[in-house]
Amino acid sequence: MRWLIAGICLAYGLPAYSQSASDRAMCQLSSPLTRLARAVDAYVAENPRAGQMRSGDVLSAATEHDRSLLGPFRTYELFVRVEGRNSSVLVCTGNKARALLEDAGCSARVDGQLWREGFLCGFTLDLSSVCTGSTRPTVNLCR
Repeated sequence: MRWLIAGICLAYGLPAYSQSASDRAMCQLSSPLTRLARAVDAYVAENPRAGQMRSGDVLSAATEHDRSLLGPFRTYELFVRVEGRNSSVLVCTGNKARALLEDAGCSARVDGQLWREGFLCGFTLDLSSVCTGSTRPTVNLCR
């Protein structure tokens, strides 16, 4: 039956997109990541010394008021980058091999949906462009 529906969709030019299990897992992390990135961004904006702090220390301080912000990421590695008053949170695989998601706290949605690209665990966003709105938003794979 699935093949029949896909065939009909292809014949009529309709998208036959189906999210894989990893797509669903990453999309489910998008909302918690935006909340975490906003908490980090608020902390960075209020603490000028955040740029000299280690990534884990920034995460710890930014979530001190609500540790549940870290809960969805227990099996992943999180990293924070601070550039001036801007910041982003990077989610990598637990073994730190691949980048999965990256979000700048200054924007309303996840900015880097990286899991399909095979990027190594490292930051990809140009924060000055993302936070000033001078870059085009990424295509949202989570619908």
